[in-house]
Amino acid sequence: MDARLIAAKVLGAVRQGGSLDRELPRLAGDLADETRATVQALVYGALRQFELIDWLLRKLVRKPMKKKDTVIEDLLRIALFELLDEVTPDYAIVNSAVKLARKQRSWSAGLVNGSLRRFQRERDQLLADAHNQAVSRWLLPEWLLKTLRNDWPEQWQSMASALAKPAPMTLRVKLSEVSIDEYIKKNQSLGIKGDAHQAVKSAIVLSKPVSVLELPGFEQGHVTVQDAAAQLAAPLLDPQAGERVLDACAAPGGKTTHLWEYAQGQIE
Repeated sequence: MDARLIAAKVLGAVRQGGSLDRELPRLAGDLADETRATVQALVYGALRQFELIDWLLRKLVRKPMKKKDTVIEDLLRIALFELLDEVTPDYAIVNSAVKLARKQRSWSAGLVNGSLRRFQRERDQLLADAHNQAVSRWLLPEWLLKTLRNDWPEQWQSMASALAKPAPMTLRVKLSEVSIDEYIKKNQSLGIKGDAHQAVKSAIVLSKPVSVLELPGFEQGHVTVQDAAAQLAAPLLDPQAGERVLDACAAPGGKTTHLWEYAQGQIE
C-alpha cells in the first residue's frame, strides 16, 4: 500500500482522538522499514504544521466533506505538507495525491487536483495571509497561545517559535560501556553524523534521524534514544548507593534505567 495513503489514514485516526503511538504501529507496523519511515516522516510533519495546513485546507476547500470522506481531506493534508516541505517535486506530489484520491473516491480527483494546483498558483499570498493569523503562524492552538501570552508576556514569541521546531534525535550513551568520543567515532564510521551535547555529558545529538537498528551497540544496550532534557533527571536527582527510588511516571522507563545506570546499579 502507498505510504502517502497510509500516512493519511494514520493522520485521520489521530485527528479522531487516537494516539499516534498506537495508530502508527497498528496501520504501518507490517511495512518494510523504509516505507514505515516514510509514513512516520509524513505524519509527524503534517502534525507539526497542522494548524497551518488546516488553515490552508479551509481556504482551498470551502465546503466541508462528509465524515465518510475525511480520508480525502487527510490526503490533501499530507500533500500540502509535502508541498510546504519542498523535498519532493511538486508534480510528483500532486499526481500521487490525485491518483490516490481517485482510488478512494472517484469523484474527488478533480477536487484534489484543483485544490493543490490553486495552492501552487497562490502559494505566496496564501502563506502571507496565514502568517497574519496567530494560530497558523505559530503552529499552536489558540488556548496554548493564550496561556503563553498571559504567563510569559515578554518571552511567548520565542517560546512559540522554539515549540514549532522539530526536536532532534538525541541519544543517551551508556558511559560505563563506551565514552562519548568513542561512540561518535563508531557512528562516523557508519556514516551517522552527530555531536556531543553542550550541556548533557551522556547525550549525542544526531544531524538527522536514523533507525535505531542502525545504531552501533543499540541491541546490546550501549545506547538508547532519549531527549537531552530527560537525561538531566538522573544527575539532578543524584541517587546514592542504597537509596530506594520511585519513578512515579515511568512510561516506558527511560529515566528509570538512566537512574539505575547513573548509580551503577546500587539503588533499588
